[in-house]
Amino acid sequence: MHLHYTKLGLKGDDIIILHGLFGSGDNWQSIAKALSNRFQVYLIDLRNHGKSFHSDDMNFELMAEDVVELLTSLHLENVVLIGHSLGGKIAITLARDTPARVQKLIVVDIGIKASEGRHANFVKAMMQVDFSNTTNRSDIKLQLKTSIPENNIRSFLMKNCVRGDNNSFGWRLNLNAIHTNYRALMDEITLLHKVSVETHFIRGLESDYILDDDIPKLKERFRKVSFHNIPNAGHWPHADRPKYLLEILNTILPSPTF
Repeated sequence: MHLHYTKLGLKGDDIIILHGLFGSGDNWQSIAKALSNRFQVYLIDLRNHGKSFHSDDMNFELMAEDVVELLTSLHLENVVLIGHSLGGKIAITLARDTPARVQKLIVVDIGIKASEGRHANFVKAMMQVDFSNTTNRSDIKLQLKTSIPENNIRSFLMKNCVRGDNNSFGWRLNLNAIHTNYRALMDEITLLHKVSVETHFIRGLESDYILDDDIPKLKERFRKVSFHNIPNAGHWPHADRPKYLLEILNTILPSPTF
C-alpha cells in the first residue's frame, strides 16, 4: 500500500515534504506552491493521516519505510527531504537508515530527544467527540473547546473532520492507532553513528522543541549540520511565518539545474 501524495512542479530537483502529527500534506500546500516553479515537490500523507492507508502499527522505522517504498515506486533518488515535527523524526530515521536516498535533510522544529507527549490531550479530546447528534462542523469544534481552548489548534485539528458516505461526520485520520502508538511516536531517535547527510534544523524561537541546550548534542549526532531560527514563530513556522521560512529554505535548497 503506497502513501497518498500530491505533486507540484514539472522540473527541478525532487523535494519530499513530511507533515507532523494530526496533519496532512495539504498543510504545506502554500510552501509547495512557492517552490514548484523551481522544484518538483511531493506532499506526502503519512500512514494513518490524510488520504493514506490505515494501519494498527506506527513507529518511526515503519513510517520511514513507507516513504522509501514510495520513492522507489516513483523512481526518485537523491531527494531533498523536509520533515516537520513527527515528519521530521521520520525524515531523520530515513536519512539514518538510507542516506544514499537523501541529498539534503531539512528538519523543522523537532530534534531527536523524546517529546513530553504534550499533545496527548488532543487525542483524548478528539476521541471524546460525539458525532451521533452532530449536524455541522461548528458543533464538533465547540465540543473540542472544553479541552482545547486555542482556536487555531482546534481549526487545525478540524481539518481531519470529514463527512462519510452516509453524510455523517467522522475523523479522517486513524485516531485509534495514533492513541495506541502515541508513546512510540514521542520516543527519542536512536543514533548509534553520526548521520552523514547534510542536515539543517529550522526552529521557531517561540517553540521549545529545540532548546539551546539541545544544539551541542545535535552537533555531535550529525556530521554536517546547521541551525536556523525563525523569530515570532512557534511549533508551526510554516503557518506562523511562511515567508520567513521560505527565505530560509531558499538559502538551503540546491540551485535549479535547468
